[in-house]
Amino acid sequence: MSELFKDLYSKNVLEKIAISFSKKLPTISQKEWIQKFKQKDWEKLELRQRIRRIGEFYR
Repeated sequence: MSELFKDLYSKNVLEKIAISFSKKLPTISQKEWIQKFKQKDWEKLELRQRIRRIGEFYR
């Protein structure tokens, strides 16, 4: 079975993004970043919505 594009944002990818964000904003831990990204509706979000969610927290 093929993987959905939205699932490219796996736990490993989110961890890498969180590491990068934490380097720029060290007051927020990697774990906190991932919690912000993966709010309760994460699984329901499509690819663009997931990208937008991640971008919202890095303004």
